[in-house]
Amino acid sequence: MWEAVDIQVSRLLRIRYGNILLPKSLARGKWMELDIESVNYLRDQVGLKPEVKSFVSVTKDKRAVSLKPTKPAYQPKKRSRR
Repeated sequence: MWEAVDIQVSRLLRIRYGNILLPKSLARGKWMELDIESVNYLRDQVGLKPEVKSFVSVTKDKRAVSLKPTKPAYQPKKRSRR
């Protein structure tokens, strides 16, 4: 799209999908659960029938997943040579 007007895009930040705003705290590569209304909005946009039941429990104040980096379950210690 930008190429048509001779503009080079070096970085693109997605801030929303349709009317669903992505919170600024949602880091790259992370995800969040959507409530049934948001899911049905997206399904409607692509011509799918609405869901009638949510399969996950989503509350408005706890929709985003934890954004803290996680450590591997086990990480062997490096041994130094003497």
